[in-house]
Amino acid sequence: MNLANKTAIIIAIFLGFFASLKDNPLQPLDNFVRDVFYYHDSTQVAWFGKWILSSPGHLETAIIGLAIGSAILIKNKRHTTTLIYISSIISMGAISYFLKEFIGRARPETGSDMTSLAWPSGHTMLATVMWGSLLLIVFKEQVNKKLAMKIWLIIITITACGRMLGGVHWFTDVVGGFLIGFLIVQAAIYFDDKKSIPVQQ
Repeated sequence: MNLANKTAIIIAIFLGFFASLKDNPLQPLDNFVRDVFYYHDSTQVAWFGKWILSSPGHLETAIIGLAIGSAILIKNKRHTTTLIYISSIISMGAISYFLKEFIGRARPETGSDMTSLAWPSGHTMLATVMWGSLLLIVFKEQVNKKLAMKIWLIIITITACGRMLGGVHWFTDVVGGFLIGFLIVQAAIYFDDKKSIPVQQ
């Protein structure tokens, strides 16, 4: 396990632990970032952030990405990688649901009609896992790795900012979602590198 993965695990554990506390020591930071991103106090801007900027992490986007990615992998006879790709996205959903229920953190009070729990940000996690898997696994032969990483980080940043601009997540929610999603992608890459065996013609 490399340093980046170890660091991500440690930070994610601390963020999750703090988010579960009634007196979260990071709440002043979250309040400050919330005030910066939600300074607009506009339902139109919040809608834009929640539905447009956050679209890389929407369920509908995930379904389309899952279908396209799987079809490409199957066409290229990368059957083991197909299973890894599908498993990474499904496991992300399960992990997100479990952690939200386990941590039990409420969303920011910004007038949002969302009633589900906050930590970690499912949209940020989904954007991290799906787009990371697409760019670094499905299209790893077609896209330069440095370019893929840049595109990946841009997508994650836009999604995370959209969630905060929409007033539906705290800053540490989106950081937690990114870190956990990053670890899922790293695990998927590891298994793909170690166990993906091309089908013989």
